[in-house]
Amino acid sequence: MDNLLNWLQDIYKNDLCNDSWEHTHGIKIDTLDPGWDFEFDLRDTDLENASFEEVFIRVDKLNWYQCWVKDGVFHGWGGPENLTSILKVFRHWYEKNTVD
Repeated sequence: MDNLLNWLQDIYKNDLCNDSWEHTHGIKIDTLDPGWDFEFDLRDTDLENASFEEVFIRVDKLNWYQCWVKDGVFHGWGGPENLTSILKVFRHWYEKNTVD
């Protein structure tokens, strides 16, 4: 998990903080009842119009996650132990669709 959080911090600092994006857009990690709600605003980024195929995995009532992009925002919902799964999906898609 540390690696995922370090990666998220790095892309925020190095790729997005440009004295513009961070003033009107952002990243949100919140909770559901029970579970996680992750949002990453893609507007005004290179990924704003990148295609994303919705992901929905359900093992049981508490072990599930769903990721999709709508209106320029990446969304991830999941069970109480699935924040890492959501971040992994986002990271894989982000890295696949960005050019160094």
